[in-house]
Amino acid sequence: MYLVFKCFLSSAGLIHLVLLVSSFSICTCNPVDSPTNYHLVRAGCMLLTNQDWGEPQSLILNSNMTKIVYPETEDSVLLYPCEDIVLACPGSKFKLTEDEVLHAKCERGTQISADHGGSPFDFQTASCEKLPRTTAMATGRCGNDGEMKNIEIGFVVKENFISLIDICFDENLLTANFSLYQASYRIAGRQHGFPRMNFIAGKFYGDVEIWKLYSRQKQRETLAKILGSEDLASTYIKDDKSYYLARGHLTAKADFVYGAEQMATFYYINVAPQWQIINAGNWAALEDNVRTYIIKNKLEVLIYTIPHGVAVLPDVDGTYQPLYLYFDENNNGLIPVPKLYIKAVVDPVSKTGIAFLTVNNPYVTMEEIQEQNYVICEDICDELDWLTWDPTNIKKGYSYCCNIKDLAKSLDFMPEIDVDDILR
Repeated sequence: MYLVFKCFLSSAGLIHLVLLVSSFSICTCNPVDSPTNYHLVRAGCMLLTNQDWGEPQSLILNSNMTKIVYPETEDSVLLYPCEDIVLACPGSKFKLTEDEVLHAKCERGTQISADHGGSPFDFQTASCEKLPRTTAMATGRCGNDGEMKNIEIGFVVKENFISLIDICFDENLLTANFSLYQASYRIAGRQHGFPRMNFIAGKFYGDVEIWKLYSRQKQRETLAKILGSEDLASTYIKDDKSYYLARGHLTAKADFVYGAEQMATFYYINVAPQWQIINAGNWAALEDNVRTYIIKNKLEVLIYTIPHGVAVLPDVDGTYQPLYLYFDENNNGLIPVPKLYIKAVVDPVSKTGIAFLTVNNPYVTMEEIQEQNYVICEDICDELDWLTWDPTNIKKGYSYCCNIKDLAKSLDFMPEIDVDDILR
């Protein structure tokens, strides 16, 4: 069933009539141009992201199902009277119908209506039987010579694919080369407290049971083989809340507005092994600082997250050994533990950007950082006044900032990023 609405507000006089006649649809007017601002929003709809969504929530899309509708001010989604929207339950259906997609229009307040007539109903009742299903699909090739697979994560709504996250995936190492997504100031109204879900492997790991590799017991076993000692492995992988290899998000859950979008980050292709003390330390502080910055400055930025290099630890003989979560039948290391986590933030409008780098090793020493190529570009953090991390704290992740152009000179591969100056 498709519910289609085509109607627009014609005059201020009609608004007063609408407020009096609430049991009928207000959208009986002749089509005219939509208002150019929200000064008439009191006669339209205001949906609060942390209050008015049903459970499980549906997606709210524009009329041609190509974009998600986001809050305009803080947590308020504002719709004109009679504005067309589409509600969708990809991979599911609405609780009250057999439909996956419903076309609807704004009446007023939290009331929406359907094109077949009848009384308006509350937006919150338009909930799905299950949370909208995300899809990860291969869409092409990436890398220097197209040697890697481009994978996009998003929602399939009828014939449309609404992409949220772009991953360049190395099929040989079974790890992401980078992730790319747009982060908007509209995350000021993001839905809080949305429960985490189990990670999804998809069809990208062959016979490798990647979900088992992140258990502490398996990490100890693998590290013992690498370092030549079970006791040594146990000194690194501990039974506490800090010292183990976590599934470090490349694209952050909290960088999306809606809970259904946030669930799109729970794919193994969107993580890399990250020491938990660093994940919850300077890396978490950086993510929060970036969100605060783009909200304050009302920016829509592109964020590239790059897990770079391979971390090392000394074995029983003191020889540094590269760390991997898995070895194939030929003893090739797969799923490397990154040496560095890199986040490049780019404002495409002003063509400005900056890169942040965090050392992914709480056991490294300052001497090793200085001598073993952990600092790969000049630190320019002094040019920023909005960071609250503790950059020289090695346990939390030694961190620094770089000019993106300088960073590119130090990497074998980096996505092409068009910047002219530093984002300050």
